[in-house]
Amino acid sequence: EGLLPEGMKESLKQPSSNGGGGGGSSSSMSVQDVAVDKREFQTFVETMKAKENVKMIMRGLQSTAPEIYEAMVAERDIYMGRGLDEMGVNIKDKSVENTVAVMGMAHVDGVERYLASKGWKEMTYPCPVMR
Repeated sequence: EGLLPEGMKESLKQPSSNGGGGGGSSSSMSVQDVAVDKREFQTFVETMKAKENVKMIMRGLQSTAPEIYEAMVAERDIYMGRGLDEMGVNIKDKSVENTVAVMGMAHVDGVERYLASKGWKEMTYPCPVMR
């Protein structure tokens, strides 16, 4: 709730009827242009990059709209996790020891949980710049 900048709030036009008789109504919905301050938007983007903020938003989505969370996050987590797990089984040359996957931050926890349930182990590598 408090993470969205004030300028990011969108307003929608109300659906309108075509006024025709007997044939039902035609409705349309569009999003009006939203003016957003550049600095405010940059702050929003930086906020969304923080893993704890993404976790908080995902928990909120899961509790307030579980069907949407299931369709947009949980099912995709399983799909991606299963794909990674099956990739390891299907590689003919078993010389591959490590796998790297790139995904949206909102999916990392769910994919990690799925892979852990299949026996995968997390690996961390120190950043050479931080040594």
